[in-house]
Amino acid sequence: MLLSPSPMVDPVNGFVLFTNAKCGGTTLKHWFLSSHSFHRMIRSPVSVARYFGLRALSKEFAKVGLFSHRYLKDPTDTHARRLISNYRGLVTSLDEPPATPQMPVFMVVRDPYSRAVSAWIDKFCGADRHKSWVRQVVGAFGVESPTFMDFLRYVETTPHGEMNAHWRRQSLIIDAVPEVCFLRLESLQHDMEQHADVWGDRDGSILSVRTQNNAYREVPGDPDASRMTAESLVRFREAHGAFPAKNSFLTPESRALIRSAWRKDFERFGYPVSD
Repeated sequence: MLLSPSPMVDPVNGFVLFTNAKCGGTTLKHWFLSSHSFHRMIRSPVSVARYFGLRALSKEFAKVGLFSHRYLKDPTDTHARRLISNYRGLVTSLDEPPATPQMPVFMVVRDPYSRAVSAWIDKFCGADRHKSWVRQVVGAFGVESPTFMDFLRYVETTPHGEMNAHWRRQSLIIDAVPEVCFLRLESLQHDMEQHADVWGDRDGSILSVRTQNNAYREVPGDPDASRMTAESLVRFREAHGAFPAKNSFLTPESRALIRSAWRKDFERFGYPVSD
């Protein structure tokens, strides 16, 4: 059984794309949905039956068609997420999803160092920090005013299968998939262009659009941000208009914890582990 998020499958052009939270997910949804051939397929009962089988012609199919209409009329992030969610639900509900061995499998991956900082800032120092599920995770840290180091210790000592998708290891969802072509988020547009013949009529310019709103910059006297509490980082952003530079979170101690906590990602994706 595939772990969530299940891959985005394009049976028309014949490829499977795995993505993860904090790995450009919103941008990739818009890119995937920029294919007119995909929308034509998913709104045609004949095409759906051809690619997915008659069992796919259910109420889930009707939902996907509805959200396709809404997205094409108003391509917001919300409509993109709803359409992809329902499409994934349709695919994974089938006894034999169309992810056949003949389809090349791709996965967008991100440098574990950068992803760890992004997850900490976005969920524990941004607007999401007040959400109940985030507060529940903070309670598991065992400290009242958590720091990035507390977050890393939590990840290092918690089984990845029990963690939120925003910081569990990326490779968890492909443990059972032996052959995957990795596309690095840091060079995504270039890496995608190397497989341009696979993607069909998708708009590659979408990949250059940045959807993450958090800003980082160096300021005089940058502190050791790895030991600043979430509350102090929020105040820092209010005072300086940005969070401390990402490198200020990546001390020798925090890097060692990241290498340990996300060891399997470093090993499978080939990112350098050196300081």
